[in-house]
Amino acid sequence: MNCLMCNGPLVATTGSYEYASLPDTMLTNVEIRRCATCDEEEVVLPQLAQLNRVIAAELIRRPQALVPAQFRFLRKVLGWSGVDLARRFGTTKETVSRWENGHIPISPMADRFLRLAVAYETPVQDYRIHDLAMLTRDAEALVAPITVRRSGDDWRPQAA
Repeated sequence: MNCLMCNGPLVATTGSYEYASLPDTMLTNVEIRRCATCDEEEVVLPQLAQLNRVIAAELIRRPQALVPAQFRFLRKVLGWSGVDLARRFGTTKETVSRWENGHIPISPMADRFLRLAVAYETPVQDYRIHDLAMLTRDAEALVAPITVRRSGDDWRPQAA
């Protein structure tokens, strides 16, 4: 295998990787390929839909209120656009955008509704590469990291 940037040889190792699709989410036991020539790095993430569903399941079980990046991630796991979510929630696409960008707080009702949708709705399966009752508002609790470990052909949440 060769580097896409310089065509140099890639060296594969297994390690940890902070998931770019959701900050504070660590993937462990993943294949990481690094170019011996230019030091470019690529991460191999097979079964991406399953990985995203495992992370989504972890998020919806947590008692903490969703932060904007988590809210956006869950919407994307469902395969919904901002307009799709707005229609389902009975709000505007501007409100959804403001929730996801942190310009206005996510209402507890919207938080709960999205969790229910993730739990019970069938996700839209046409992922595009670029679109991949007790809540606490405690700021320290909101940044609790997620760790997901690759085990054989599956992804599994790792206890914090």
